[in-house]
Amino acid sequence: MNILWVTSERVDPQSGGIARVTYLLAEGLAGKGITSYSTYLRRNDGIQSPSKVFEQEILIDGEDHVCQYSNILTLYKIDFVIVQGGYSEMNKELMCLRESINLQARSIPLYLVFHSMPGYELYFLDWPILIRKIFSKEWKEYCKQFILQTIMLMNKKLLQKQLYQKYRIPYQIADKVILLSSSYIEDFNSLARGKDKSKYVSIPNMLTFPIIEDEGLSASKKKEVLIVARMDERSKRIKLALQIWGKMPIRLLDEGWILTIIGNGEDLAYYQNYVKSNGIKGILFEGCKDPRPYYQEASVFMMTSSYEGWPMTLTEAMQNGCVPIVFDSFKAVYDIVNSGKNGIIVTNNDLNTYIRELVRLMDEDEYRNKLAQNALIDSKRFEKEHVINLWVELLNNDKHH
Repeated sequence: MNILWVTSERVDPQSGGIARVTYLLAEGLAGKGITSYSTYLRRNDGIQSPSKVFEQEILIDGEDHVCQYSNILTLYKIDFVIVQGGYSEMNKELMCLRESINLQARSIPLYLVFHSMPGYELYFLDWPILIRKIFSKEWKEYCKQFILQTIMLMNKKLLQKQLYQKYRIPYQIADKVILLSSSYIEDFNSLARGKDKSKYVSIPNMLTFPIIEDEGLSASKKKEVLIVARMDERSKRIKLALQIWGKMPIRLLDEGWILTIIGNGEDLAYYQNYVKSNGIKGILFEGCKDPRPYYQEASVFMMTSSYEGWPMTLTEAMQNGCVPIVFDSFKAVYDIVNSGKNGIIVTNNDLNTYIRELVRLMDEDEYRNKLAQNALIDSKRFEKEHVINLWVELLNNDKHH
């Protein structure tokens, strides 16, 4: 069986998000005798050598994408095409691929994997962030965005129409739309105004690190709260996390508790200045680092995102016994965290409860250690082999049809 993976950028196993998921899926399916090919729209200059998991990596450039895809489908005898994304750019590729498949003498199932929360676009309508960026050094980049979003805010019908077109295309063109949680099916279908819910399949993201056991777990933990995220205020709301940390009792900081922030992005300098100007103590900005050693040492994982699809940082933290505390700003959080058992879920924007629960996690060692052990055990539901088997089952079912 041969699969063609279609991504916006060349797959880099060292990067996060879609690229890492694609690489791990191709790697896992190779162990099941399934061969993967990769096509991408943009080069990644950081990747010097071909991937070991793809038989071929092919750049799709120029104007005639239909012809290029048709040649690839024929030459490599492709059995399935999987488009990774769910953004407008990938909708164009979906249409090209459908046309290419229609030119083939045989049926080739076409899947779209939607990697975010359906309707996440609504969370980009954030006035304070836009206004701040208008007055930044990069103001030219944001003027167009500011104007467009002002128009959309004033005309909800325009926004709804744009979202309908965006979600309707994959619904109509793909044979299957694969979502990260079954809780997203209703939202996606509503935006696409679909009627056939049998087109949807839910498969979660897999754990990205090897499974570890609990032996000596609590002994290795430090008085450390951890954030691993892209420094992007619109989606990650790190400022909210900083405000929450600023409310921590002084006695906890005196006991040695710190907040460590891993990640880089356009808003990093803004966060550093915010911490400095507000005199918030006990925060370390570590930049872009391998997060695994931090997961292993930190006791609590903090997430304040305005939306997520299926955040791998959340399951990565749990598989390392780092207890998550997270807002319920996305439905899939209930697939991952069982509040009070393996982590804490707080009603979105309820800062007082978030502060109270975070203080309790830092204060009560026995309670925190119990949640950590449960998180580590429960995260095994998402281990690589299990997720790969879900994919193999899907592929086999559609192949036989």
